[in-house]
Amino acid sequence: LVKHFFSSHDAGIYAALSTLGKIIFFGAGPVAQVMFPIISKRHAQGEDYKKVFLYSLILSLLISLAVVLIYWLFPSLSVTILFGSSYLEVAGLLVQFGLFMTLLTLSSLMVNFYLSIGQTKVVVLPFVAALAQIIGLWFYHSSLEIVVNVSLVVSIALFAGLFVYFFSFREQAGLKKSPQR
Repeated sequence: LVKHFFSSHDAGIYAALSTLGKIIFFGAGPVAQVMFPIISKRHAQGEDYKKVFLYSLILSLLISLAVVLIYWLFPSLSVTILFGSSYLEVAGLLVQFGLFMTLLTLSSLMVNFYLSIGQTKVVVLPFVAALAQIIGLWFYHSSLEIVVNVSLVVSIALFAGLFVYFFSFREQAGLKKSPQR
């Protein structure tokens, strides 16, 4: 949608921002890929898997926040290293976009967790969030900052929704009690 609503210059700026954000997603994303089969196996065998999920969530959060911290402390350097000085206007949105990508990464991990224990209904939440983001961006796109803020708000709502799902359905998911050995 950014390409549709913005000039080619601004779309290029957003593409650079998106690439910097993907560093967070692809830096912490493999944690979910490792977590999935471990939890799936433990769940199938009736073993405890809560610690694996918690450690995965914490590790993803730490990796993501480490990158956001670098973006906060060295925004211009972060942009210049990858894109040169012609993209420095990205630096002002880097932390906000980094927080958006952090929440998206954690949400992805949570969805993978639910799927690994057979809770498939949760996939509705990311679908609704994607739809909300499209609608939000359709109506609110006066600047790149607004685009980033819409994305951030939607990711906050998605993450909150996944936590509500976690606490609402934890008994069904086997999370209320540890299995007996």
